Amino acid sequence: MRSIFMLLLIGSLGMHGLQAQGITFFEGSWEEALAKAKAEQKLIFMDAYAEWCGPCKRMAKMVFTQSEAGAFYNNSFINLKIDMEKGEGLQLRKKFRVTAYPTLLFIDYDGNLVKRSTGAKPLEAFISLGKSALKEVDRSAAFVAQYEAGERSPDFIHKYIQALNASGKSSLSVANNYLRSQTDLSLPENLAIIYAATVSVDSRIFDLMIKYRSALEEMYPPEVIDQKVLRSARNSLNKALEFDSEELLDETIKKVRKNFPDQAESFASQAKMAFAKKGKDELSFVQALRSYVKKGMKQDGTDQSILIANESIKAFPKSDKVVDLVIQIHESVIEKAKAPKYYLGYARVLAFSGQESKAIEQAKIALAKAKGIDQVTQIEATRFLDTLSND
Repeated sequence: MRSIFMLLLIGSLGMHGLQAQGITFFEGSWEEALAKAKAEQKLIFMDAYAEWCGPCKRMAKMVFTQSEAGAFYNNSFINLKIDMEKGEGLQLRKKFRVTAYPTLLFIDYDGNLVKRSTGAKPLEAFISLGKSALKEVDRSAAFVAQYEAGERSPDFIHKYIQALNASGKSSLSVANNYLRSQTDLSLPENLAIIYAATVSVDSRIFDLMIKYRSALEEMYPPEVIDQKVLRSARNSLNKALEFDSEELLDETIKKVRKNFPDQAESFASQAKMAFAKKGKDELSFVQALRSYVKKGMKQDGTDQSILIANESIKAFPKSDKVVDLVIQIHESVIEKAKAPKYYLGYARVLAFSGQESKAIEQAKIALAKAKGIDQVTQIEATRFLDTLSND
């Protein structure tokens, strides 16, 4: 029975990673996206989709939401989702000759197509596609000769750092060498370089950003700097996972606690969960998930909490302790929000845990609440109840 409802959980809910932080899509216009891409020396990634497209929906739910996708694409691209059958999408469909969905486009800031791929991709193939697009346009190479010839003007260094970051290369050496040559790091041009070069928390550059944060907040909104801290922490966490470094894990958590307390408990518990999952350490995972239930989820929205809960089941489906904690998360969410989808999610987890009668009760609540206001949940709740009745 558990195998059936594991498939239902995975098939109907996006399995998000740390902070449920997948790809962040830019919400401005096409022209604004081009300007932003030029300012940040990045390519644009465009998900060219149609509302009716099933593979588009599955990729949006199962791939774009993954933390690995977010960590790579948010750092490397200006990301856009555009319906090719509405608004600006009508002209962009003609410009880029989109004839099938989804079409994944990589475009430079001059509006030139760099790479395209048609059809939905699994996570690893999607990330590989992005990496290959970066190799197509490595603007950092254009700076090398001038740099080696001694060019060190702030504007040049800033653009060189942006180009290195955009191509997936390390900018730390260039940034550190420049900053060590400066007598006044509080100058606006030097602060801009510090900000651009901050990509992980385990670096001197990050410490400089924190040291000069007050001055930086006169140039960038505080919430933007908070997000820079969080992105840098995620990058360091990914490095800790890659190299199995508990020391780096602890350092990353410590710096988030100190510099972004509003997300510290959530980040810490989820970081430990990710580390335990990689090591297949059920005991440590349960401890971290318990901490999330007690402290971390208070800093997250309801959708994030639910998505993290369901990924926990995916990580340790045979652990009764994990399932019990996931049920607690669903119950806490329902206390705060009475949306039909939350009752249906709760029903699925109850069914997975073997509590079929209670699952039916909650699914019926979801169905009743969904009628007339949430067609998707209404359909899914009906299918769910049919699955139970036919078992």
